[in-house]
Amino acid sequence: MGAMKKELNNRELFDWVATGGESFDHEWEDAVDELVTRQGRLVGLHQPEDRSSEAGTGAIHVYRFRGVYVAYDDDGAYGPFKTFDDAAESVSLRASADIGARVWIAEDR
Repeated sequence: MGAMKKELNNRELFDWVATGGESFDHEWEDAVDELVTRQGRLVGLHQPEDRSSEAGTGAIHVYRFRGVYVAYDDDGAYGPFKTFDDAAESVSLRASADIGARVWIAEDR
């Protein structure tokens, strides 16, 4: 059995990735999603085939951020994870590909 959905733990993420000069405070917590999506690198993606549905519905994103992985789906953010496989499993990224959905995974993740 692999990784389960693990709601994003901001404190744990901070402890794993903080750089000099960063403080764990409300500003850091409020900016965490922006930090991950702007400074991180997208390494896994599932976009729904039906683009006429509501924006974001069914989308899955996995980012590598400062050496750890954070996953997002419509229900929230998950992580941090030490491996891509655990992050991908937490949001069923590969299962999406198994049922014929279009999934992109970076080779150098």
